[in-house]
Amino acid sequence: MIDDVSQTPGLEQMYRLQCGRRTLTDAFPGLFRNRSEALRTALNILKCPNWTHDMWLRLDEPNGGSFGTDEIRQMLSRA
Repeated sequence: MIDDVSQTPGLEQMYRLQCGRRTLTDAFPGLFRNRSEALRTALNILKCPNWTHDMWLRLDEPNGGSFGTDEIRQMLSRA
């Protein structure tokens, strides 16, 4: 994951993983170079004991695609 977004060249080519609760969005989304890195992080988040039913994930891809929690779970089950 990339921590300093301000100095990241090619930001538009990154995968963005966001997490939130109800209508609140995590202020600092995770940025990843590839989908597998983002999905590994999503798996760790979903396994977290603090994960509750009112939380959500969203994975935005560089090509404009966007996936919600249920779709991310499906991707992880196929992996």
